[in-house]
Parts: sequence; C-alpha cells; structure tokens
Amino acid sequence: MQFKKTLTLGALAVALSGMFAGAASATTYFNDFSGLGVQLAYPGNRGYSQGGITVQYVGTFNDFGIFTGPWSASSNYSWYPNAGGIGYDAVTLTGGGAFNSVTISAGTGGGGDLQYRLLNGSTVVATGDAGFIALGSPVSRSFTFTGNFTEADFQNLTSGPPPLTFSPRGPDALAILSLTIATNTANSPGPVPGAGLFGLALLLVAGAATTARGLLARSRRF
Repeated sequence: MQFKKTLTLGALAVALSGMFAGAASATTYFNDFSGLGVQLAYPGNRGYSQGGITVQYVGTFNDFGIFTGPWSASSNYSWYPNAGGIGYDAVTLTGGGAFNSVTISAGTGGGGDLQYRLLNGSTVVATGDAGFIALGSPVSRSFTFTGNFTEADFQNLTSGPPPLTFSPRGPDALAILSLTIATNTANSPGPVPGAGLFGLALLLVAGAATTARGLLARSRRF
C-alpha cells in the first residue's frame, strides 16, 4: 500500500511538471494597422498600438505624416511616411519586455532594401541589410528575425548602392503592412509563473524514486 501511494505522488509530480512546463509556451502578437483605417496623414510623431505591438516613427517628415491606406493586394492598410521621411520605425511590445522573434511584411515607395537594427535594452544585438524589397504596390515581402530583443528598428534607405548600413538619420521610404511578434516566457526576464510549484513537483519525483528504490531493496532481502 505504501509503495502504491508513493507511485501516486510521483505521478502527480510528473503531471505538475508537465503543466508548468506548458506555461512557457509562446505568445504571438499581430498588428496590421486595421484599427487606423485609411488616413492620408496620421500624425508622424504619434505612435500606434494594436494587438500588443507599438510602432513609433523616429525622425521627421515632409509635412505629410503617415499614410495608412492600401499598399498591396493582400493588405488594406499600411504604415508609410507619406512623401518620404528621415528616420526609422521603432517596434516594441506595447507593455514593454523582451521578445524572441519579429516578422515584418513590407513594401517600399523608393526601392532598395530593408535595413534593420535589433536591440536588447540599450545594447545593439544586430544591424544590417536584410535584402531587396520590390518597388510599389501590390508587391511586398516578409522578413523574420529571431533572438532576444526589446526593440526592432526598420527602414528602407533610398540612397546609395546596397547593402546599406542602418542609419538613424537616413532617407526612409519603408511601408509596413503588418508585424508579428512572438515571445517565449521561458526566455523572458522575470520568474516563470508557477516556478515554485514546478520545483516542488521535481522534489516529489525525486522523493518517489528514492522511496521506490528503498522498497525494492528491502523486498529482495526476503
């Protein structure tokens, strides 16, 4: 009877460990700017949040703000510095914190490549030229970046031969159609929910195994 009870505790521990391991699964956020509707000149200095993702243009405009109208056959909305801008788009989680991947679907009003800068806090994790974006509607292309970031900056530089280096004050003509961000709680700062109970579950498993070995050893003596 004691042996059966020990195994029951062990099974409970395994179930608990599986339950709390599942708490570390990924969460996905999506922003396609549909909440903005079609606007010819959304204020360029005003960020926009939707689906847990915030986009903020960092730079200046030619007095036309952000154009949010259709950019491709598959998108009714966009985020584009109307008549071009000087700067870049900063992408973060609306509530702050780290994320593990970001996918950007983009077009361009000026031709050329997608330039990027990925940050973890104030540290630049990576920067570079991600490759060609076709000019104009209805063409767009998706790019995915993985790692551990707190901010992703994007732009489409319109001067100089590619590959170009990300430039905070460069001429920009990037049109963002959508953004997808995935987070994994196991890799994010702070404790994992249920971590204390997860540790208890592991202790129960260890205790069950030790007791079972002791009972088997005693049974061999008889």
